[in-house]
Amino acid sequence: MKLGLLGNDISYSLSPLIFRTLSRQLNMDIDYELIDVKKDDIRLVIDKLKSGELLGFNVTKPYKEEIIQYCDELVGDAKHIGSVNTVMYRNQKVIGHNTDVFGFKKLFEESQFESIRPVYIFGNGGAAKSVAQCLHSLDIPVTIVKRRISSRKQIKDHEIYYDEVPQGSGLIIQSTTVGLHENDALLVDKDILMDKSLIDLIYHQNQTLHMEHAKQSFNGLTMLLYQGIKSFSIWTNDTINMNQSIIDQLKEVLKHELYR
Repeated sequence: MKLGLLGNDISYSLSPLIFRTLSRQLNMDIDYELIDVKKDDIRLVIDKLKSGELLGFNVTKPYKEEIIQYCDELVGDAKHIGSVNTVMYRNQKVIGHNTDVFGFKKLFEESQFESIRPVYIFGNGGAAKSVAQCLHSLDIPVTIVKRRISSRKQIKDHEIYYDEVPQGSGLIIQSTTVGLHENDALLVDKDILMDKSLIDLIYHQNQTLHMEHAKQSFNGLTMLLYQGIKSFSIWTNDTINMNQSIIDQLKEVLKHELYR
């Protein structure tokens, strides 16, 4: 079973580890590779999908929206939000799915921050769209926070800039890549974060750049895990029994790899 992750500059990804671990747990032959390509080479990946060389692939930065032009059909959350992170080929069609919404919902439930208001989403890219879609389905109002130089199409009617985020209580969902690199700077001042709860979709550190200054926080490891599991269920047509024991073991393997 050959799978992969399509993106650019993605050597940091833990997705291959997730699927190597799944391969052992399920006693299945799963070959999951990083498909790190330039934009002009996406077509070659689609050709591999159509030829059967790939059963399917995930999509990450910066191609979650770019990949849509190569899809014959979008289904579920991908259709609603215009962001694709899972692709497969079925019935002679390239089909785009989004499992980030499912993954974030699991993370949101685990955080137990559901009742905190107001809610701010930092960022306005594909990940922010998935978070906004999840919260919309839960009837939770959100405010998108973006850079002044952003040229992206608005996600919500109410969008503000980072220097307009007020002090005081609330929930921040940090969906940008800020914090991945050593020299990254906070998107807002520390005093904006100190009274707020925070969910950071970055999972590479136990305590991310923004989490260090928040009142209480969660990182994105749970989202990573569950979006991957949901993708796998799509590729295998829900024929594999993914019980809680397997999920718990997966999470421990990831924690050990990341935070040792």
